[in-house]
Amino acid sequence: MTAPTEGSPLPAQSRIFSRSEGNELIITIPRGSAASGGCLPTGFTAAFAFLGVTFTAQGLLTRKPAWSFFGLLFFVLAGLQLIFRFSRGMKSAGSTTLRITPELLTMTAATRRQWPRSTITAVKADPPSLHLYISGQLAPEMILSDLDPDELQWIADQLNRKWNFAPPV
Repeated sequence: MTAPTEGSPLPAQSRIFSRSEGNELIITIPRGSAASGGCLPTGFTAAFAFLGVTFTAQGLLTRKPAWSFFGLLFFVLAGLQLIFRFSRGMKSAGSTTLRITPELLTMTAATRRQWPRSTITAVKADPPSLHLYISGQLAPEMILSDLDPDELQWIADQLNRKWNFAPPV
């Protein structure tokens, strides 16, 4: 599952992989499953779509606008359910990689971002997010979210250990 690094172990059910290459620590977080839940069970999406077609057809055949209105409402509900179910998978195109060197933190996901070590004053896991505290900025910068709190804490511990930061209080 993962090559253990020094310090605290990863949580037992973690999907995170880590490896050390010289003085560089590489942490890979695989993409989550594409279907991330949604508001209602999967069967409701199909039922909403079926009712949308049925009610809209009934409204067109009987020329009663109330049927068409409710048909469109069911189409909207089916569409929203699909958006809620798959939007998380659409946001994360692939795995997220963190490269931690003595001088730089690089995060590669859909885009690539870098933070020089000299600008970062602290790293803290505030579930459901991992925050970087950057000098000159009032608010912390969120770099990761939607992970297990133990995984977020493990990543924060690795960054703090690599850069000799005091553990946050």
